[in-house]
Amino acid sequence: IRADNLAEHLSVEERIDFFNEAHDRLEPGGMLWIRVPLLKLDNDHISGCFSDPTHKTFWTMETADYFNQ
Repeated sequence: IRADNLAEHLSVEERIDFFNEAHDRLEPGGMLWIRVPLLKLDNDHISGCFSDPTHKTFWTMETADYFNQ
């Protein structure tokens, strides 16, 4: 299953439903591939993930660790 720039547009509740549905539909050994804009903060700029007002959640590299258990 490929989710390219989708997950950041889901609310927390919708995201849980999405992951549960993906898990149910994946065949054994299947893969869920996700691409999201990463939240990166530094002294010079705020990440572009904040520039899209339709983003409901924000992701860091550590966010994936939560789902990869």
